[in-house]
Amino acid sequence: MSALVSFNAGRVSYSEATKKCTPEPLKGKITIKASEEGDFFYDFTWAPRESTPGVVSDELLVIAGDVQWKHIASCKTGRVFSLTFLSSGAKNLYWMQDLNDDENDEPSQLSKKDLEISAKITKLFLEEEEKEVPAKEPDTPAPAQMFAPLNSITDAISPLLIEKYVNSLSLEELEPLFNHLPESHERNKQSLLNVLKSGFFLTSASKLDEALANGAGMVVSQALGTNYKGEGIECFLNAVREQGKKEKEQKEEN
Repeated sequence: MSALVSFNAGRVSYSEATKKCTPEPLKGKITIKASEEGDFFYDFTWAPRESTPGVVSDELLVIAGDVQWKHIASCKTGRVFSLTFLSSGAKNLYWMQDLNDDENDEPSQLSKKDLEISAKITKLFLEEEEKEVPAKEPDTPAPAQMFAPLNSITDAISPLLIEKYVNSLSLEELEPLFNHLPESHERNKQSLLNVLKSGFFLTSASKLDEALANGAGMVVSQALGTNYKGEGIECFLNAVREQGKKEKEQKEEN
């Protein structure tokens, strides 16, 4: 599937201690493609431009209306943008790596190309109804909230995101998920949503968060049959998504 947007960019690290953003020097590229998951779903990927051992790419599934691409004007050391998940507040930071040819000496000054890319992404990530009505500018969160790392699975996969995803699936696509419902539940979409919102499910997710935070990533990966990608919630989610892609490709081949 061809890319809808593609441009050179690097990752940015944020220090909670100093409250400063530091652009990472590794040359990278951001690619946004329409996802096979359904309408308004997009695959957002950051990867190094050259093979770099030990570097894990960012592979994010985003939904129009739940994400925002925004210039961080307060950062004066480069042209930095944030990819914000509105439902959880989680953010990924990137800096534009192509040279600014607009004859401006300010490192943070956006180029015409930056503005064009930003406008294209912003339009892409708006829901259909939002494209017709100008969205109200959200309040600016505090720095600690803006750059909060993933502390739980629901930071990346919020209840709102899950509900949107389930509602986007056809009955045929939902059938495999119904097989995981308790025997006492009816096999339908509403039952599935009720389970996903239940206290039992949220408690189980919390226990999984705790296990991943305490270095049990390899044990969890072995139990679930996924490849071990490292410790932490983000590595676990990347492994699960990669496994899902492989299973889907194998199913299509058969």
